[in-house]
Amino acid sequence: MGEIFGYIVVAIFVAGLMYSLYHHIRLVLRINGWKNTPAYKRTLIGNSLSALALAGFLIAFVYNIGIGLGIVSDAIISSSAANAACFLFVGILIVSKFFVTPRQQYSLPK
Repeated sequence: MGEIFGYIVVAIFVAGLMYSLYHHIRLVLRINGWKNTPAYKRTLIGNSLSALALAGFLIAFVYNIGIGLGIVSDAIISSSAANAACFLFVGILIVSKFFVTPRQQYSLPK
């Protein structure tokens, strides 16, 4: 029972990450229409970088889950390399959200 619960929690987490990635991609496409606003470039670069970091984290995380379940062999990329990639992409996500994207991003036109 506990093992099934763990799989369900991981599946819900991956589904949440996919929804978040979908939301980020839609936000980046919406930002493209803000070309005459003052913080356009920083907002676009920050949100694009965060979308790429989230996509990279999702790919590395799913690959690591596949290695853990034995679905994917670790001959190409080891589990520790996938963990390092997850950590790197989370770091890029934090930098893009808190240092690249301007603080008053949500006061821009919708």
